[in-house]
Amino acid sequence: EELDRRGTKDVQQGQLVSVLKSIGGVGATTVATHLASELASKNVGRGVCLIDLDMQFGNAAAYLGLSAHLSIADLIAAGSRIDGALLKSVTSKTDNGLNVVAAPIDIVPIESVNADQIMRIIDLARAEYDHVVLDLPTNWTNWTLSLVAASDAIFLVAELSVASLRQAKRQLHLLDSQNISGQHINVIANRVEKRLFRTIDLDSAAQALGHPIELSIHNDYPLVRAAHDQGVLIREIRKKKKIAGDIENLLPCLGVDARN
Repeated sequence: EELDRRGTKDVQQGQLVSVLKSIGGVGATTVATHLASELASKNVGRGVCLIDLDMQFGNAAAYLGLSAHLSIADLIAAGSRIDGALLKSVTSKTDNGLNVVAAPIDIVPIESVNADQIMRIIDLARAEYDHVVLDLPTNWTNWTLSLVAASDAIFLVAELSVASLRQAKRQLHLLDSQNISGQHINVIANRVEKRLFRTIDLDSAAQALGHPIELSIHNDYPLVRAAHDQGVLIREIRKKKKIAGDIENLLPCLGVDARN
């Protein structure tokens, strides 16, 4: 038993990455799935796991073309019986090696989720994988706050619209009130139009947020929609498209060389 405890303690924890959405429909799941896939394509260690924690509207598995028969709900239901083998039995794997834990098949009331069990699942995933990427729901709960507080890196996805920026600012204030702040919070401006069509530019948005916006993703909605409909990554449709490069530019925030 002592050896078991010592062995668990010596396991290196994987990097925990939380992807937040300013408002629903802002493209955070697209960012999460593509970011996790980029990490997986460059990983030569214990692998990468994407966990869809949007209990009611999660679509990460579908965006990646996976038909998952098991989900995060099965891990929650397992209680204290959960271990590495059970975790891996619930995951589905993409062609490039990304491990995915899907959102529940049925809608689950967010308040019914056991916070201790969620933290147990995430801790176990961090013991099994080098990177654990969380696609979080729009609504805040005690367990989502706990996960974000435990994260090594946070990406807050927003659009350059008044509604999205307003909610992003409120979320930054919430995180700050919980002493979650600093350089590991990265705001991503998603669906950025060419300058000619912008109503709000990046500098104005950063000023409104009171937080720098150093990451942006070009708007190419038809391409993203086609990728979602086919259950493939953008690179599989158009490898050289600018939006794919924008996703790759997120990797240095996680200490990963985008060129390798």
